[in-house]
Amino acid sequence: MNDSQRRERQPVSLSVVSPHAEAILAAHCYQGASNDCAPFAAAMVLNGVLGADVDPIGLARELDRPRPRGLAGLLPLFRRVPRSATFPWGVVDALREHGRHSDAAIEVGWRVLAGPDALLAGLARGELLLPYVGGFRPRPWGHVVVLIGWDAKLGWGVADPQRPTDEIFWIPDELFRKRRRAMAGLVVIAHLRSIPSLNSAP
Repeated sequence: MNDSQRRERQPVSLSVVSPHAEAILAAHCYQGASNDCAPFAAAMVLNGVLGADVDPIGLARELDRPRPRGLAGLLPLFRRVPRSATFPWGVVDALREHGRHSDAAIEVGWRVLAGPDALLAGLARGELLLPYVGGFRPRPWGHVVVLIGWDAKLGWGVADPQRPTDEIFWIPDELFRKRRRAMAGLVVIAHLRSIPSLNSAP
């Protein structure tokens, strides 16, 4: 194999794309000037992959309110700071609650210290990944996106509710890693046991 052939094949062998990428981008939700990135990211997954019909603004207001008896069946579950940061268990709760109405069986959880290797492995397995990214300057901030790809040259590809277009947004690898470290590698992970059929009978 000559150098020219090796360069042509490299992007294919060094790229990972989620099997849900097109569906997620087709259901892209733009949060505008709000702080509702997590509910909007969750709505992309629910609508694009699970075939739900969730209004992202309505979902955000829903998560603003504690869910009665949501914690151990006894205590209220506080899922987010109203109109601000959404806790990872709040995203998990939203995906479980609205996902159970679809034809797909979904398992959802969250973890910390999920490094790049774990995210790549999850992408390759077809998992739905909602990583938290953030920083400390000019003041502490956090953001939630839907991870849909990785490329050796371009970095990490996401569906970003902060962007008004339904195109994949690439974050350079070094910058992505830095922003992930600022959020302790926090990520929400969803596993699909079955895919909803668009032709299934009502």
